[in-house]
Amino acid sequence: MNMLDVEDDSFHVTSEGYSNLSDSEWEVVGRMSVLMGEPAISGMLTSLSRDQQRAAINKFLQGELAVERQKLACYSSKALISQWVGRRTRVDPKP
Repeated sequence: MNMLDVEDDSFHVTSEGYSNLSDSEWEVVGRMSVLMGEPAISGMLTSLSRDQQRAAINKFLQGELAVERQKLACYSSKALISQWVGRRTRVDPKP
């Protein structure tokens, strides 16, 4: 359901009209709203069926997970390559 904010005449998406979505799905909807804007999310929720809403939320979540997995893969490969021990050792040439 969209609620009218009397102070600035804008609509805000609320969970009251979308009880089919779980709390965790609403957390994802909040992150989607930050990236895409509330008008886009409002349009998505009002125009899509319940199954399509869930599919869109899951697709967004899968994208987030893919980015995080890529970050982890990058960090772990850097850890395997790096030989930095935190200090520089001086090697004297033999006479």
